[in-house]
Amino acid sequence: AAIDALIVGEGELTFLELVTRQHRQPRNIADVRGIAQWDGAEWHQTPKRPLADLNELPSPYVMQLVPPGGLGVLQTYRGCPYTCSFCEWGTMESPKRVRTADHLAQEFDAMDSLGVDGALLVDAGLNLNSKAFEQLDKAAQQTDFFRHRKLISEVYPAKIQDPHIRFLERIGNPLVGIGLQSFDNDVLANVERSFDESRFITN
Repeated sequence: AAIDALIVGEGELTFLELVTRQHRQPRNIADVRGIAQWDGAEWHQTPKRPLADLNELPSPYVMQLVPPGGLGVLQTYRGCPYTCSFCEWGTMESPKRVRTADHLAQEFDAMDSLGVDGALLVDAGLNLNSKAFEQLDKAAQQTDFFRHRKLISEVYPAKIQDPHIRFLERIGNPLVGIGLQSFDNDVLANVERSFDESRFITN
C-alpha cells in the first residue's frame, strides 16, 4: 500500500476537500492546505489550514449517521490549557474555540432521538475551560438531557468549583475520573506536570 497524503492537524475540512476532488493523484491535491505528501524521498507539507469554527462542523448525530443506542461522544472544545510533554493537546489557541449552548442543545436533541444512554465527554476536562463549561451547563439545563443518563468525564480537583458540583448533581449517573499520572514529583517534573499532595487530598 502507498500513502499519497497525510492530514496534518484537524482533519474535518481537509478530508472533505480531499474526498470531493474528482482527481486525487498527488499532483491534483498539491494545493490542498493542511496535508503532507511523500515524493518517494521526503515529505512536503502544504500551508496550514486555519482552525475551524467548531459550531460550523456538522454533528454526525444531527445528520443521523450514528446507529441508535449506546454511548454518545461529546466534545465542547478542543485543546488543553496544559502543555504536558507526553500529550499533544496542549495549545493556547484551541481552548478559546468552544461550541455554543444552542449547538450543543441541537446535538443533545439528536442524541435523544437516537436513544443514547449517556455521553462520554472527550474534552481535556469538564472544568478546564470555563467558557465551554458554561455553554455545556446551559445546554444541559435547556434540554434536561442528562437527568436520567450517564456522563463520563475527567475533573481536575484543584479547579473544582460550586457550579461544577451543581452540574454533576443534575446528572442521572455521573462517572467522574480524576487523572493523576504519578505521585512521584520527579516523574511529574519530567513531563512538565506539578502535584501538591496536600492540595489534592483537600480538594
